[in-house]
Amino acid sequence: MSQTSYTEEGAVGVPGMLNDIGVNDVLSFAAEAAVEAGRPMVRGTADTQALLPSGAGDEFLGVSVFQQPVQDGALAGALSFSAGETLGVLQKGRVWVRVETAVSAGDSVFWRHTTTGPLVPGGWRIDADTAAAVQVTGARFLTDAAQDALALLSLNIA
Repeated sequence: MSQTSYTEEGAVGVPGMLNDIGVNDVLSFAAEAAVEAGRPMVRGTADTQALLPSGAGDEFLGVSVFQQPVQDGALAGALSFSAGETLGVLQKGRVWVRVETAVSAGDSVFWRHTTTGPLVPGGWRIDADTAAAVQVTGARFLTDAAQDALALLSLNIA
């Protein structure tokens, strides 16, 4: 199949993509369950495991990092990690995330832990949504973004 159209500029990034080669602190964990890149990760059952949040008391570890697949042709849709696979979790640096609410540069960062209507755990936003999300101390959005768009998140929890 040939490409019949293109845009002048490519996408700014993909969820979980590191923004630059600045100081990044990325730790490795085993995915306890399937998870997409660019999502908030919390401590799993074992200290070496990470998974999506399920409650306000979960220990926040950072953001799951995009990793180029071994075979580029295998990438279809959102990049995800299967249970048991090793994933990088960013604790310090700048990373692209998909936001569930519109955000502005400088806004506080919250991660969703409770399902509210169509919104499921693992979303990024700018408020607690009536106690369904937790604020990340040491994080802020660096760009403006519309709902369900990519925003650049600065994180420093290391």
